[in-house]
Amino acid sequence: MAYDSDFARSAVDDLDKLIKHNRALATQLVTEHIPAITRDPKAVGEKKKGDLSHVRAYAFTFRGVAYRIVYEVDDDHQRVTVIAFGVHDVAYRRARNR
Repeated sequence: MAYDSDFARSAVDDLDKLIKHNRALATQLVTEHIPAITRDPKAVGEKKKGDLSHVRAYAFTFRGVAYRIVYEVDDDHQRVTVIAFGVHDVAYRRARNR
């Protein structure tokens, strides 16, 4: 059973900026990558360690650049909450600050 998806307010702001600057990436994020996460969030995302041990990260490449979607999984409510996304290091830095 697929999980519902939600975006933290800060992730919505990131998505708004992304839509303005890279519509193709934003479209791919919403039509391919978020649905892949909601279908089976624990199978596609890597459990992080250390100060990010409460989140998972989904990796993908767009035009040769490595991106991450950082999200939390709530099994009790069958919900995935995206807290950050961006290029590899930026996504993790944003997740730590949120």
